[in-house]
Amino acid sequence: MMNQFEQIAAKAEHKSREQDAINYRAFLDAGDFDAMGAILERAQTDPELEALIWDIEQQMIKEDNIEFSAEEVERAHKKVTHIIQQYFEEY
Repeated sequence: MMNQFEQIAAKAEHKSREQDAINYRAFLDAGDFDAMGAILERAQTDPELEALIWDIEQQMIKEDNIEFSAEEVERAHKKVTHIIQQYFEEY
């Protein structure tokens, strides 16, 4: 069982992840690929952040009334992540 400090820390970490996901969306809308890449880089080692980003990407697809299969969305997600990783390796 978590003590009060651990609960507060866990809640703060979750809020930080949520803010990263919100920022990811804003950076995508603004075309700020450096900032997006930094968030995606953190998501590679943070499954909760990766899931939040995945949810945002799904939400964006629904907002645009675009219909893709789950496989197409997953393939695109992996491709974008790979492209951003390559970008950072070059710089």
